Amino acid sequence: MRLRLFAAVAALLSGFLVFTAPVAGAATLDATCTGTTATGYSPGLLLLTERATLVSQSHVLGVCTSQTDPAVKSATSFSSGLGLLSCLSLGAAGNGTQTITWNTGETTTFFFNRTRTVLAGLTSDVLNGVVLSGKFRGDGVTVTVNGLLTNPLTCLGAQGLTTASGPVTIAITST
Repeated sequence: MRLRLFAAVAALLSGFLVFTAPVAGAATLDATCTGTTATGYSPGLLLLTERATLVSQSHVLGVCTSQTDPAVKSATSFSSGLGLLSCLSLGAAGNGTQTITWNTGETTTFFFNRTRTVLAGLTSDVLNGVVLSGKFRGDGVTVTVNGLLTNPLTCLGAQGLTTASGPVTIAITST
């Protein structure tokens, strides 16, 4: 009787251990951050007329957590690029590099491909890429900027649309 009970408990525990063991190759969330973004367009974007425009974007990431480095608490990020843009061509895909500066003084530079959707004046950017150098090198990166306020009426003014802002999240994941 005792042997059967022992065998049943052993089988139950071994089954439990099999199902709770970590999956090989499972991703680790090395860092995740939330904050706000500000985007500037110089010169401002006009409704129909495309023109060479410098786009500057800065992220203030006030809340960061990291499973692999508890010292990571916040970050900032800045990127800029030149494009032939108008308010109606904001939906174009693109790519580039961006650098994150962590509160620890370390940096992360990553290459990204951007997809953008515009719906009723709200812009959503998703940047997917890979860390090229610095902290978390080789990891995957996803940056999501939602709700950039792009008032279409601003595009009709003489200066055009010069600024937009919204919330941002960043996730850096190793595999």
